[in-house]
Amino acid sequence: VHTVLEIARVAHDSLDSLSPEGETRHVANLIVKFVERIDMGRDLERQLAVYVECRAAFPNLDIVLDRLVLLAARLAVSARLAVSTSLSSTNADNPKNKQPSKRNQQRAANFAKACLAFCHVTVPSISQPFRRFRLHTLLGHVALLQSCLPHADTFFKAAIAQIPDLPAGALDADHTTRNESTSTFISETKNPGDAHLAQLITSFASTLVVVPGRPDHGPLYLVQGLLNALPRYQHWQPHSGQRARSYLALIPLIAVYHQRKFPYSVPGVEANDVLYGGGSNEYANDLLSHLRDIVDRIVQDLADLGKNPDHIPDDRANLILDLVNTLHAHVDLDPYNAPKSDARTFCNRLIGLVKNKIPHTHADTAAYLQRTETALLSS
Repeated sequence: VHTVLEIARVAHDSLDSLSPEGETRHVANLIVKFVERIDMGRDLERQLAVYVECRAAFPNLDIVLDRLVLLAARLAVSARLAVSTSLSSTNADNPKNKQPSKRNQQRAANFAKACLAFCHVTVPSISQPFRRFRLHTLLGHVALLQSCLPHADTFFKAAIAQIPDLPAGALDADHTTRNESTSTFISETKNPGDAHLAQLITSFASTLVVVPGRPDHGPLYLVQGLLNALPRYQHWQPHSGQRARSYLALIPLIAVYHQRKFPYSVPGVEANDVLYGGGSNEYANDLLSHLRDIVDRIVQDLADLGKNPDHIPDDRANLILDLVNTLHAHVDLDPYNAPKSDARTFCNRLIGLVKNKIPHTHADTAAYLQRTETALLSS
């Protein structure tokens, strides 16, 4: 292993800023193949030590650093699985023993924390900002799975903190993925920065369902951090409506937070339904306040979009109908059987805005409007 590692180090050191992109990618792919084939068996600590050595040997290749982060994250999960597998083998001989020893649990937890610390140090060295965001989110998932809540909190806050500094264009947003058929890394075709960010926020919102609040910051501190970060992103296209779509993805999250039992959870992690559920008026009022803030931001973006001469009428109409359908699906439009509630009146006004633009919209938008009106009338 050390002989091949030295050869790989020489190949890495031979590259510089003037090296052709194809040559750099080829060397990086070869090094990744080598790193993936290093296997220390059940000696997980030695495996992590090899990854640390590889990080020091190949600091200038994003593809290699990216793969090292993913391998270390998998190593953290492997430690947990090793404890479970050991428990299953023990139970076969002694059915009364249904819990792993505290010593094994603690060793696995400490090792998982070491892997997460390795990842926390390595991710900032990756130059591609959108990839760093995705990796921080992934590592937050792994930390939750290990019940390492402080680490999960650190990764999710790091992801949110990156949003204002994310780049504008497709080239800057580029990242690499594994091509399993050829065992190499290739570049993906990317959306513009704001569209790519809107997709990431939708995924990130589904993650926040299982992330518990903190007593010192409140149950919605990450949601509030996200609401603070999104307006600071400098590259929203004024005619695209992507910022409004990012806000729109948070409405289902707020609706889930209002449920007494969440639709999914992480084993061993108590989410907000356990920590803050049970009919607390303060919690409910906090959710309502955030919902109103999100809707107000969407409405403001829709108003600004209508004033922009470059906007496409169909895009704005579809965004308005998306808002109506999201509210219809996740918000009680008629609380306490009130026939003319503010929420329903608001949705009807939005429908009216789209109707006024029907002569300038596509047939698909008109059909979407008709389906939305039918759904509202039948509810």
